[in-house]
Amino acid sequence: MFAKCARRLGTAALLLSISWAGPTCFASSSKEEIPSISFDRFPYDIKRFYFFSYAGTPVSEAKEMNGPGPDDFPPHSVVFLEDPRRYPSLEKGHAVYMMPARNVVRVYDISAVTTAPYQTIQTHIKHLRELLKSRPKTVPSGGKQGGEYAKYEQLPDYPPRNAGHLVQVKMQYLDARWGNGLFYVTQFVQGVGEWPDNEQLVYLFQGLSKDERFYVAADFRVTHPSLESPQIRKEGESDAEALTEKLASIMGKDRDGAFTPALNKIRDWVSTFQIK
Repeated sequence: MFAKCARRLGTAALLLSISWAGPTCFASSSKEEIPSISFDRFPYDIKRFYFFSYAGTPVSEAKEMNGPGPDDFPPHSVVFLEDPRRYPSLEKGHAVYMMPARNVVRVYDISAVTTAPYQTIQTHIKHLRELLKSRPKTVPSGGKQGGEYAKYEQLPDYPPRNAGHLVQVKMQYLDARWGNGLFYVTQFVQGVGEWPDNEQLVYLFQGLSKDERFYVAADFRVTHPSLESPQIRKEGESDAEALTEKLASIMGKDRDGAFTPALNKIRDWVSTFQIK
């Protein structure tokens, strides 16, 4: 993808601030077409963007299928949009385990998902189809109800991250010209004792093109003012679960515009995708 983008856009394509409508770059392998994507200007200032493309790895060629990092990926393109905001915990060395939120869009060609096959993604496709058909406003997220924890349903989340979801709030469906999908706010964790913060909070999108040839998976770094209080660390160290429940409730009830970038602006931007 880098070479093809550079020929089309010039060498600045590797390190180029987005101040205009995004480019379309094409790439292909000997097996399948790697998707291309174009889009309008991102609704939040970023430093630069990067493009990558991957030919994909069918199950017959995958080396890691049973561990936490399966590698049977369909052919896909990736766009990274570098966020200018700092990550203070990383800079100060406070983070014990952390998955900093990034702005990244991945487009997978799933036309050969069952014949290649690409095994890992099939569960996510099935789950997403079911949600897009039934359209629940919420799913059980493990929160306390009457002093007991409810059952938990993790929403579609591809590619695999070897992590669970700390929260699942602000579910919203997208119906765009190119396809349909699901947004929600979450944060990735691998254990207990964590709470939402503005370095890891992510607005996640999982979507399918109308012809179901493409699976779109996107992460967007978002922040919320409720997570900025200087008292949060003290509260979290005292009772991380109680703090998580409180912050999830605040974020879930707040307006889209309270987040940065505003959640509705991110949804509008994803609606501008053109995928081939």
